[in-house]
Amino acid sequence: MKTEHHVGPGWQPITQRLEESLNSIDPEAELETSSKHLEMQVRVRLSGPATLEIRREVCGLVEDSVADSRKVCETCGSHDCKHRGGPDG
Repeated sequence: MKTEHHVGPGWQPITQRLEESLNSIDPEAELETSSKHLEMQVRVRLSGPATLEIRREVCGLVEDSVADSRKVCETCGSHDCKHRGGPDG
């Protein structure tokens, strides 16, 4: 799987879980993550045509990851800290 992550270390567990889940669905998929407005932005490109079921599964994984990113600090991974502004503070 080709990956490109532009997020802080606090979200690394989230990106790792997403990457592992997507890899089990499509090992040739491309995953890119970034940060915007205190939440993770996710872009997934599957390697080829996908069934509706697979597209729904991928969308669910992405939605869960974005929701998780809203709950923890991108810098330290804490649920309650002063860094909520992102990796630069």
